[in-house]
Amino acid sequence: MAYIPPEIWLYVGSFIPDEALSQIRCVNKVFLDLAMNVRWREVTISTKNISQALRILHRLSDPFVARRMKALVLRLATPDPIRCNMTFDPLFLKRIVSNHVRERRSFCFDSFENVLDTIISASCRFLTLSILTLDFSLVAPSYRLRLEPFFTSLWPSIGHRLHGLYLKGNLKAYRALLQSASMLPSVRELGLEFINNRHDSDADADAVVLLDNIVPFVNKLSPHLEGLSIRSHPSYSVSADLSLFFIHLSSFPVLRSLDLRLVLNKPFCDPSGLQTLITNSSHTVQELALRLNPSGMAMESMVEERLTPLLLDSLLDSHSFTRVQSLDIYPTREPEGPLIVLSFIRRSSQYLKELIIHDRYFHMEEMMLVVEAASECRNLASMQFNVWYLDILLLDRLSVKLPHLQSLRISTIESSVDGFPCLFVQDLKSRSYVGWRLKDISVCYGDREVEPETMRALGRSIPSVSSFFGRGHKDFKATNHKVLFANTLGSRFDGLFCSSA
Repeated sequence: MAYIPPEIWLYVGSFIPDEALSQIRCVNKVFLDLAMNVRWREVTISTKNISQALRILHRLSDPFVARRMKALVLRLATPDPIRCNMTFDPLFLKRIVSNHVRERRSFCFDSFENVLDTIISASCRFLTLSILTLDFSLVAPSYRLRLEPFFTSLWPSIGHRLHGLYLKGNLKAYRALLQSASMLPSVRELGLEFINNRHDSDADADAVVLLDNIVPFVNKLSPHLEGLSIRSHPSYSVSADLSLFFIHLSSFPVLRSLDLRLVLNKPFCDPSGLQTLITNSSHTVQELALRLNPSGMAMESMVEERLTPLLLDSLLDSHSFTRVQSLDIYPTREPEGPLIVLSFIRRSSQYLKELIIHDRYFHMEEMMLVVEAASECRNLASMQFNVWYLDILLLDRLSVKLPHLQSLRISTIESSVDGFPCLFVQDLKSRSYVGWRLKDISVCYGDREVEPETMRALGRSIPSVSSFFGRGHKDFKATNHKVLFANTLGSRFDGLFCSSA
């Protein structure tokens, strides 16, 4: 066999799907190297499973393995869910207590300490690590004292290499983490997720942590930050007042990605700082997620009324959001909702590639206006929205106005009143969207996929479609995957919380 330089093999290997690389890793050293890179480029270690965590760390003690790791997810969890940062329905409390007792038998403070010490020992080999996710939301209060010396030892080993840092946990635990985080000169992407427990809540103490620890930390990074994600989920936690936190934030002159997922509820007494952050970032941001309804459920009318002027006021500057390429927005359920969507689309029409409209269901006439506005976005390739009912006329309009669209996800309501899906499927028989370049289509009842018959009818009427629900194929028998949601904005933050292969 003729000699082929490794560079050529590496180029060939770049076209091979990840799942196939493991099957051909024995062909030669190049494919082995590529397969090892795929397997170990992102690693998840959880202290909920001590033995598994130690096995992974043992593999990472080998430089041949450790040098391949680019992203590390550390889930620092302890077997004390009742006193941790999660709240539970009383109906499930009995079962949780039973599981809790079993966990305690196989978990002790020493084993938790052992994993933390092993991580510190191995961290000197993490020479290529650039993205770190720290999830400490399930660390019980009795274990938090161990976090500060752990973080103090961890940062000198890896802090100077980090490009992305994503944090999730209780505000009290943030203090232990950030007091020692002084050597992070290369961080360009930052994610903060705040989890509070109603049984461990202290508004005054949380406010001190926000102002004395988190704000200075963020402001120190702000001149160089290109990506910022801030999340707070009152759906399963008590929401802290983030007003002063946003008011005291510095500007972010080179910010390209902004992901905000929180709600303007009663504790959020002054949204002016949040408004300033959105407005000041509007001239540089290219990826924008304004999910100011993170639970996805209906909010109080008072909250909706506060959100509407905040979104409209952010558009007062005619030069704002003109660089946006990806837009993920909850436009409220107020009458001004369609106007908010139309304004953002028109403002970002020059560069917009992806449009995701969350949680608001549109009437047909409203959706027609949205499609008309989106037709001015020549680069638009992906679109996701919700409608009360799916009419064939909407599909007609989409195919005409957005012929270059490649991915489409529509959520609708399951109802026999408007004839969906029977009449819709019947109407599809007389349609052939030959000029439409759509590659992937998803139609759902909320979060549930519609019947295969409906999807097959869509596939027959749209010849260019080669994939349903983002799976890469149209075969319902070949997969049991759940529906894939088009929520790529901030995907870097979400993706890091998935387990490694």
